[in-house]
Order: sequence, then structure tokens, then C-alpha cells
Amino acid sequence: MRVAGLILLICTAASAQPAAFEGTAVNGANGQPLPGVHISLIGVTMSGIRDAYGAISDATGHFSIAGIPPGPYVLLTELRGFIYVQEKKGALPIPAVTLKAGEHVAAFKLEMSPRAVISGRVVDEFGDPVQHVNVHVQAVSPETAPVSLNIAGQDAQTDDRGVFRISGAPGSYHVRANPPHNESDGTPEIRTDGTAPIVYGDTWYPGVTQVEQAAPVEAKAGAEIGGIEIRLARAATRETHRLTISGAVSGLPAGAASTATVRFHYGAGPMAGMSFMSASVRPDGTFTLPFSEPGPYRVWAYYSDAKTHLQSQPVEFRATADVTGLQLNLEPGGEITGSVEVPGDRPGVPREKRTVRIGDSSVETGSDGSFHLTGASPGKYSVEIDPLPQNGYVESMTLDGAKISGGSLDLTHGVRVSKLKIAVTIGGEITGAVLNKDGQRAANSLVVVALAPAEDEYEIDSRSMGRVDDNGVYTFHGVAPGKYRLVALDLFSGSQITSPDDAKRFVQRGELIEVKPGERITKDIKVLEPDDAKK
Repeated sequence: MRVAGLILLICTAASAQPAAFEGTAVNGANGQPLPGVHISLIGVTMSGIRDAYGAISDATGHFSIAGIPPGPYVLLTELRGFIYVQEKKGALPIPAVTLKAGEHVAAFKLEMSPRAVISGRVVDEFGDPVQHVNVHVQAVSPETAPVSLNIAGQDAQTDDRGVFRISGAPGSYHVRANPPHNESDGTPEIRTDGTAPIVYGDTWYPGVTQVEQAAPVEAKAGAEIGGIEIRLARAATRETHRLTISGAVSGLPAGAASTATVRFHYGAGPMAGMSFMSASVRPDGTFTLPFSEPGPYRVWAYYSDAKTHLQSQPVEFRATADVTGLQLNLEPGGEITGSVEVPGDRPGVPREKRTVRIGDSSVETGSDGSFHLTGASPGKYSVEIDPLPQNGYVESMTLDGAKISGGSLDLTHGVRVSKLKIAVTIGGEITGAVLNKDGQRAANSLVVVALAPAEDEYEIDSRSMGRVDDNGVYTFHGVAPGKYRLVALDLFSGSQITSPDDAKRFVQRGELIEVKPGERITKDIKVLEPDDAKK
């Protein structure tokens, strides 16, 4: 039944009538036709770029593209001195059109706006020009600002006169200068005269450090607003901006071909262990962290070559002033021994070999399901088993006798020798077609499907997002038993999700579905319309 339905779906998509797209390109300032505009329709799906169609407007501004497969398209335009902007329609900030099967768009009015220009210069507190400052414009109301892909030049860098020039879409903007930080090799400069280096921070026009205090700049179509002078403001005091965190690493192998690396997490809470930053260790074993602001740190040293893997125990501290003399001693990396238990495996019978991936490290299981991973470094990692039985998922993990919750392995406090037990079980499967507001399958579309636990209706992450394939079909494999909300969103025309409240409203509009172990559910769902998400 499912196979027959899929064949029917493919045949329906293949027989869909092509669409046509034509209209007139005009100067948005005076309504006059614009010849020579290059119009491109770029077909995109969750698999990437599908195809591209194009045309050039004639002397009357007319353009026409025929034989276009139905689906969503990114709308690109190109004409020197002009830019195309479009009101926001969906979750993606890009101009787009969606063509239905057999649809003939005959009178699309492509209003090209003459580019607006903002120019000025960046100076220091003494009025001297500052070179190599990145200057960026930000819409005063980003949530309602029109969108465009033709925004080359919306960022600029000052020249030796401190001058910048930015061209782009008309609108109301805040202008920010981001001065470079002279990060050398980290060697602190010794001063005996009581002075300290001047450190400038991000500065908004005309010379403030908070965007709430910034003066808006009105950029008008076809005009240049000049004289925008940004006087750089000093960063807050040294104690609240940048600190020195330095130390030394011991235990580095003699004659090592490469030096060690110091890794560190900055911040607290769940996100502190999700990513790390690095600083190189100098040949003499010393280091200085390049990102040093007041707050909590977790720091450790790491060295690896073809034969040796070393790490130090992590050091945790809260920096409120300069930290010097931090000592990190390299030792052999941690070891994790463990086993993978999969339904169907029998004692004494050789098991299928599987790969256990813990972060970037991987190891193959033996015939009894056991594994031994060396060189484990601090961090928070996802754990994956490959291959899994059909609809299998990691049900539970136990590390040194303690059950792990949350589906990730937390080694942020270091590891020497640990035992990890991974239990795999069989979950459910949910599949079906995604339908648009007309009841047609959302084939060749940019639609994502969210499967969120009913008890956590605002928790949407990458693990709970599924893509719709080019035939309009979605599938979730290995779903743990439980109750879920199932909802689909069109990235081109659906609602924007910019806050937890948006996500909660989005998920609450989904259908409630219960999954039982080993159950296979077929469920067609409709794409959530923008107005529905606001209810």
C-alpha cells in the first residue's frame, strides 16, 4: 500500500504541468520601464539547487520565462545601480516566488529601486582616521525590513583616510563600526609608565556603544547620504572588557613536530560545553587566550600526532581580573571501555560489527559488542551507533554506573578510565505526505517537519527537524515511544520563528500523535499557514 502510494506520488509530480512567469521591470522611483534587467529563478529544495531559469527584460521592460516546473524559487535580479527588495513573506530572508502547476503569472511587476548610498568616515577619539574598520548597517526594524539577495556592499571597510561607502536597499538603518583588535601572538606588552593600550569597542553612529542610543540614518533610493562620521568609543574599562589569561603547558614531547593547543569554553550553563575555542601554545610552552572577558572558563591543553595523544585535566575558574601562571600538565588521554546492546544479539553468538561515534572519535565494536576508545578529550558529545537496526535508537546510556539523560555524553570535566553501556532498542516510524493549503503534495519544496515531544512543546532542535524530500514525503525513523506534536512549516511562506514563544505557538498548532514501540504510522499533514501560527 505504501509502495503504491509512493509510485502514485512520483507519477503525479512528474506529470505536473509547467508554469510560466512573465512581467515588467520598472524603475520604482518613476515607474519607467527598465531594459536589460537579468531575472533569474533558482529552484531550490531541501536537497539543494534543483534548476535555474532566466530572462533579460527588453526595451519595454518586459520579460518572460516559460516551461518552469512548479515549486518555490529564489528570485534574483541584476542591473547596475539598482536593487530589488521584497516584503518579508516567510522564515527565510530572501526574495522568492512559488509557482503552482500550470500557473501562468502574466503581470508580475518587478520594481527595481535605485540603490541608496551611505558614506562617511571613522575616526578615533582624537579625530584621526582609522583604517581597516569594518562598517555594517543594520535595519532599525529588522523584523519588518524588506529582504533582498542583491546586497553586495552592505558591509564596507575603511581606507587609509577612514572613509567607507555602503550601497544597498533604501531604508532606515543603524550604522556600526567594528574596530580591529590587534591580536598578536598573545605576548603582553610591558609598560612601566602607568599607561595602558587604548582599546576601542564596537561603536554605533554617531559614537555610542549601545544600539538603543544610536541615531538612525535614512537612506533614500538613488541618493547618497554622506558625512556619517563615527567617533570610536573606548571599550568599557579593562576589567569589564578584556583580561589577560595566560600560563604554561608542561609534558609536551621532546622534539615534537607540532605544538600543543589550549582549548577553552567560555560561559556557563548548558551551552558552555557545546563548543570550544583554541589558542596555540608557543615553542616555550606558554600561552595566552585570545578571547578573554570576565566570566566562567573551563581550560585544558591538548596535543596529538600520529602516535601520541595527550591532554590535561580541565581547570575551571571565574575570571574577574587578569589570570597568570595557569599550569596545565599534559597526560595520556582518557579511555572509555563499553558495550553496545542491540535487540536480537544473543550471548555467545558473534554480533554484527558496529561503529560507535563519540563526537569526532570513533571505534569499531568487537564480536561481543564491546569497544575500547582511547584519547577521549573533555567536551559534551552526541553518541551515534552505525548501523542501527531498522527504527533502532539509543534508548539509554550508563556511564560508570550512572544513568545519562538528555541523549549526550558529558565529558566536560575530563575522563581517565570510564565504562559506558549503550542500550539500543526499537522505536517507531512516522511517515507521510506534506500537503499545501490546496491539498496538493508539497513536492519540490522548502518544507521542514518538526516532531516535538508533547510535554516540551517549545523544544525544537536539529534532532527533531525532518526534511521533506522532492516528492513531498517526510519520514522519522527510530522514534522513541511517547506523545508528540507533528507540524510542517514552509520556509518560503510560513511564519517566522524568532523566539521561544513563536516556537511554542508553532508546535502547539501541530497534530498530537502517540508512537508505540515498533509501530509504523502513516500520517499526512498540512503545511501550517502563517495566520494559523499566530492563533
